[in-house]
Amino acid sequence: MSRLKTLLTIGGTDPTSGAGIAADLNVFRDFGYHGLSVPTLMIAQSSDHVHSLVPVEPSVFEAALDIAFELGKPQAIKLGALGTADNVRAVVAALSRFGQEAPVVLDPVLATTSGSSLVDGDFVPTLIQPLLPLCDVVTPNIPEAEQLTGMTIDDLEAAKVAGAKLVDAGAKTVLVKGGHLSGAPGDMLISSQMVEFLANETQFGLDIHGTGCHLSSALAALLAEGFSPARAVRGARAYLQNCVEATATLEGEIRQGRGRPIIVHGSTTVQAADASRSIATR
Repeated sequence: MSRLKTLLTIGGTDPTSGAGIAADLNVFRDFGYHGLSVPTLMIAQSSDHVHSLVPVEPSVFEAALDIAFELGKPQAIKLGALGTADNVRAVVAALSRFGQEAPVVLDPVLATTSGSSLVDGDFVPTLIQPLLPLCDVVTPNIPEAEQLTGMTIDDLEAAKVAGAKLVDAGAKTVLVKGGHLSGAPGDMLISSQMVEFLANETQFGLDIHGTGCHLSSALAALLAEGFSPARAVRGARAYLQNCVEATATLEGEIRQGRGRPIIVHGSTTVQAADASRSIATR
C-alpha cells in the first residue's frame, strides 16, 4: 500500500473557510494531499472582521499535536496564527519529539487586517527563538516584518534589510510580501545565498480574504514535492495569482455578507495547482 500523502496545518479557525486552517486544507486538497489540522485559536470572524477569539486549551492543543504527528508523519508543515508563546513552545517541542525533518513554512500571523493583535505579550520573542531556526520559509507581510524586526519598512530596500535580519535570526528563506507598500507591486525573496524581487504579473483592485494563507499553504505543498524554496515560492505565487484571477470573475457570487470576497475551491483551483507546478520547474 502506498503511503498517504499528508500535510499538516497548525493555526486559527475561520467560519467562512476563506482563511485559517480551513483554507489551508482546501489548498492541500487542490495539490492532492490529505490535510491534517490542529487549531490554535477558535476565532469568530467574518471575511472583514474578527468578532472574538479564544486560545485552545493547552493540554488539548498538545494532545492534538501528538495525534497529528503520530497519525500522518506529515511531508510538510504550515504554521499560521499560533496565538500564544505557550503554543509556540508546544510546536517546537513536538517538532523535536517526533524528529520532524519535513519542511516548515511559517506565515507569522500577528494581527487582524484591522490591526487587532492576535498574540500575547511574549509571543514575538518566542517566535524568533526558538521557532524561527526550525523554519524553511517565513512569509511575513510588511506589518508583520516590522513587528518581528522592530524596523519601519517603507520601501523595498527596507524590506530587503528586514528579510536579511530574519535570515540572520535563523530562518532559511524569507519572503517579505510587499502588498502594503505603495508603488511596490511584488515581494522580496531573501536567503543567505540570494536576494530577488518578484514582481506581480497582474494587479487586481479586489481585496480578497485569506490570500496569505493560500500562498503559504501552496508553498508548503510544493516544498513537500521536493522543489527548492525559491522554485516553490514562484509556484505558490502563480497558484495564488490564478486563484485571485478566478475569484475576480466571480466577485458578486462569493462575498460573505458585506465582507471581502473569498477564494472558492473547485476545478479552477485544482487547475491552478497543476499550473503552479509547471512554474516551479522553470
